[in-house]
Amino acid sequence: MKILLLCNRLPFPASDGGSIAISNMAYSLIAQGHQIKILAFNTSKHHIQQNQLPKEVIENFNPTTVDLDNSVKMMGALKCLISGKSYHVERFISTAFQNKLQEILQAENFDIIQLESLYLAPYVPVIRKYSSATLVMRAHNAEFKIWERLAETTPFGPKKWYLKILARQLKTFELKNLSAYDGIVSITPEDKALFLSYGCKTPIHITPIGVNPDEYPLSPAPQKNQTRRLFHLGSMDWMPNLEAMQWFLEKVWPQIFQSFPSIHLYMAGKNMPEWIKQKENERLHIIGEVKDAKAFMAENDIMIVPLLSGSGMRVKIIEGMAMGKPIISTSIGAEGIEYTKDENILIADTAEEFLLSIQKCMQNPDLMQSLGENAHALVSEKYNNTLLAHKLTEFYEDLRSQKR
Repeated sequence: MKILLLCNRLPFPASDGGSIAISNMAYSLIAQGHQIKILAFNTSKHHIQQNQLPKEVIENFNPTTVDLDNSVKMMGALKCLISGKSYHVERFISTAFQNKLQEILQAENFDIIQLESLYLAPYVPVIRKYSSATLVMRAHNAEFKIWERLAETTPFGPKKWYLKILARQLKTFELKNLSAYDGIVSITPEDKALFLSYGCKTPIHITPIGVNPDEYPLSPAPQKNQTRRLFHLGSMDWMPNLEAMQWFLEKVWPQIFQSFPSIHLYMAGKNMPEWIKQKENERLHIIGEVKDAKAFMAENDIMIVPLLSGSGMRVKIIEGMAMGKPIISTSIGAEGIEYTKDENILIADTAEEFLLSIQKCMQNPDLMQSLGENAHALVSEKYNNTLLAHKLTEFYEDLRSQKR
């Protein structure tokens, strides 16, 4: 099949959860024999020089980009506040992108056109006008749910009020468009259930984030009586990550610092805020952006994912599992993963539970090893890209047969 992927940002280099999810699946679809083309915004926030893209990206995906200044502007936000439109979506409406999309659709025929973000939904009318392709939305998250949860955890005040408005406007747009596609590819069972609960009649297929397990080196068995290295890896310009680590550093880390003198915490991720950098000390190590995420994970011991909000699925947990790392996550952080608590991951939703989980790991290296081994087995069975791409292809074919 010939597939056009529309992306709200160029997914190369694949350095965060969203871009990894897109690039991994795109390469897996190519391995299935499909032809992939990418049309993406080249945003001011994640701007990439086209001539710096690797040769293999250009050869495999023939990417076309359209520059977009998607920075938050006070006037634009105010207009949407008054009009009731979603500012999240409005920032991605571009005449230049629409023209480029129309040009591509008039020049080429596609079997599948897949939107890799809700923020591409405004271009559905253009797609319907100039293409007979089967139209699929890949819902990386239930977007409005992220903002509802952020609003819930924000203290009372103007920010909470504004976040509730943003969530409500985005929810209206997201639910209204559920019927605009021929099919929906959900990342998690939770998001599929949520869409169905709002009356969605569009066929939904679940394709979780996957990896190629052979590309992830397994961690060696943990030794007794050695210094432990907790680590967190995530983009710090994503609000749920920022919220999570602020909570962890304020509510959990001081107790760990006092109770376990041999534990160090390593934080990595792009756009690390200055207030976190200023907290660095002899046992809190602020790394910032890393060039090789696998190497960073390999040299550390226990992954923490203390998310309090968000939706979708955390690719870093899947990668950590593939490497056999023991992982401590909140229930929200582990959403979308078919885990078994205390068998392949530890779940902690309070500061006390995080402390207890870390204590278990410190006192029992065998537990750390079994968690890692079971996690690796789970990824190999459930989150293997080859298997996931094959099932997604079957979904595409079913959708196309229904349109004939």
